[in-house]
Amino acid sequence: MRKNRSTLLVIVIIVVWLSFFGISTGATLENKYLLVYMDDETGRFFISTVDGRPETQGDEKKDLLFFDIPPSSFTVIYLDNDAVIYGDITGQFLQRPIVIKDTIRSIWKYSGLVVTESARFLRRESSEIEDGILITYRVENATERIVRSGLMVVLDTYLGEWDLEHFHVPGGGIKGEKVYSIKEIPDYWISRGTKKNPEVCFKGYVKNELTKPPDKLIFTNYKYIRENLVFKPSWRTDFNYPPFSKNDSVVAFYYKPEKLQPGGSREYA
Repeated sequence: MRKNRSTLLVIVIIVVWLSFFGISTGATLENKYLLVYMDDETGRFFISTVDGRPETQGDEKKDLLFFDIPPSSFTVIYLDNDAVIYGDITGQFLQRPIVIKDTIRSIWKYSGLVVTESARFLRRESSEIEDGILITYRVENATERIVRSGLMVVLDTYLGEWDLEHFHVPGGGIKGEKVYSIKEIPDYWISRGTKKNPEVCFKGYVKNELTKPPDKLIFTNYKYIRENLVFKPSWRTDFNYPPFSKNDSVVAFYYKPEKLQPGGSREYA
């Protein structure tokens, strides 16, 4: 009997402090607290607050991730020796972004691999409101052969770049590139708000009842990881990538390629 392995990635939003930009063509899922936008052309996603948390003033309509056209956060799909970005022109959309009930979803196919991207709001046990977001990827092998497939979700965060330590994890701050192996991965990471509002933050849970930790948790420069989809550490002590990228950081969840049987599927969320 074949066993399909499931992996969950939960991104829980606490509060953010960013500037809000307009939304281009795509699908949008919104509640009183948060907004998720999925770009129609690429399937890349963007997250912002709506009214924010009731107890916090000044967090209305603030971005969680950088907004661009298309959004700058992206997901890498690994298939055998290939590394491609979800939604790019090397594949084809079977379903453009659409809202179905309480979920926003798109489906993209690359060389026999069918990938479904979904996002929905999440109510955490410690909160009575839906102030979290669950993002999932379901990968199906539509070929008649065994393949090796994996995935890497790259979040282009904004918070924290005003500070020397862009991110914080239990035990300390992160000033430059850092790669955690599966045995070292922290329970969560935090990217703090602006200098005027350091109490406002973006918190991502890596370990909880819904998740299986990624094989690597990566903090690095945006341009470097964008140019090195098969990631190899640069071992820089900061978040610069000379000469064109300075002080620009991301957090990435890497799931190594594993065998996937014909007709089999695997879920990352």
